[in-house]
Amino acid sequence: MVFEEKENILKVTRNLISMLDDDIRVKILIELSRNGPLSIRALSRRLKVNYRKIAYVLKQLKEYAFVEETVVVVSEGRKYRFYTISKDIKEVMLKHILNISQDSFAQSL
Repeated sequence: MVFEEKENILKVTRNLISMLDDDIRVKILIELSRNGPLSIRALSRRLKVNYRKIAYVLKQLKEYAFVEETVVVVSEGRKYRFYTISKDIKEVMLKHILNISQDSFAQSL
């Protein structure tokens, strides 16, 4: 069980690092981790990025299971979509990556 958890954390970390080569992806993940759930429109306004670019990047992040989509049906034919950062990604970001940077900072002092 512990081995499987470590393998899962390693896999998520590897995917996270590969996805972090785009500034918009990073900004979306940070914004969702701080203020999620958010819609495409809200992300577009907060980040001052075209909503089509946000939608495209969210689609990529969703394919890799970095974000989760919640659909709220308001009326027939009208749906709102909200995005949140996935539990695994948030855990890795908060627990492991931040700990690494804090440890590196402490060692440099």
